[in-house]
Amino acid sequence: MLSSHNNALKMAADITDPFDLPGPSERPGLRDMDASMRCTICQEFYDAPVTLSCGHCFCSLCIRNSLAEKPECPQCRKSSSDVHFRPNPTVEQAVEAWKAARPCILKLLKETADLLSRANAAPVESHSRSSKPVKKRKRTQSVDSVASIELVEPQTAIKSSEGESVGEAVGCPICNKQVLYCNINTHMDSGCSKHVISRRSTQTTQATRWQGIFTGDNTSKGKQKSSGSEGSDAPLPKLAYGTMKEKAIRERLVEHGLSTHGDKAALVARHRQWVMMYNANLDKSEKNRKPLKELRKELKTWEDGSKSKKVIVEDTVAHERKYRSEFTDLVEKAKASSSAHKPPSVPISSPPLETTSDDAHVVPDSEDEAPK
Repeated sequence: MLSSHNNALKMAADITDPFDLPGPSERPGLRDMDASMRCTICQEFYDAPVTLSCGHCFCSLCIRNSLAEKPECPQCRKSSSDVHFRPNPTVEQAVEAWKAARPCILKLLKETADLLSRANAAPVESHSRSSKPVKKRKRTQSVDSVASIELVEPQTAIKSSEGESVGEAVGCPICNKQVLYCNINTHMDSGCSKHVISRRSTQTTQATRWQGIFTGDNTSKGKQKSSGSEGSDAPLPKLAYGTMKEKAIRERLVEHGLSTHGDKAALVARHRQWVMMYNANLDKSEKNRKPLKELRKELKTWEDGSKSKKVIVEDTVAHERKYRSEFTDLVEKAKASSSAHKPPSVPISSPPLETTSDDAHVVPDSEDEAPK
């Protein structure tokens, strides 16, 4: 119970909202900036943003799920499909920068509000001291506090950027060969003979792949898929599940290291969701992509959530026997309600017999026998 409470508090702390920032009357543009960095489907910051042919931008996984239900843009209702997706790295970089700057902005706003509240609550000094030096002192304090905060962040950013660039491969300005950034000076001092990155293994691998394509030998490709290669940038194609046998779908799941439990409907749902999650992950920039292990965990979480929403009846005979009386009562109530609302039937009466002209002039036998 305590762990679930802690998880709920952690999730609540991770949730952000544009209204965390002051409105346009106090700080113009901040709230609108935060809202513009969010997907209109999930209302969260863009995750692997993609742009459709109509120009609207969404999270890749959000729009894939939306198009699976209805093949149109959720905003302008123009027909669309995943063929029209265009990854938007510019928006992705802007979102990353805003997410990094957002806590600092909130901190500065809070400190500014605290300074103003303390300034308003301070007692008024004697008339011998003018108000100008006091205002100047307060302004200096606020500027100093802001400057102290601004000086801390760039230093950490510089350290992180330097740490990331040390292991990058760069071209030597003398021989144009690929050398690690940390070894570039030693490489040039040695006459461009040391620390050169060899490309022989890469060329051999590419030659092997081309040979496999021409000879029809796809064993290496299958091994890469089954081992969950992290380096593949090719999106997974959509499958015609209606024409595939259950065995073929299970083989596809095994290639990606996924579970093969369940009937064909469960296998299709699992593979379809995996294709959407995998392709959405490719829409991110390479440094922001999640490992396949994490994607499999998210798929498991998605399956557990979808199972909890459905009531699965294992023994249908026992279920029918258990609720037979309730079902009978519902049927009787339905019959009673239908008969109560049924309009009353009008009795059909037989039409009266019509008398012909001959019958109207029939003369009794007694009159025929009367003397003329």
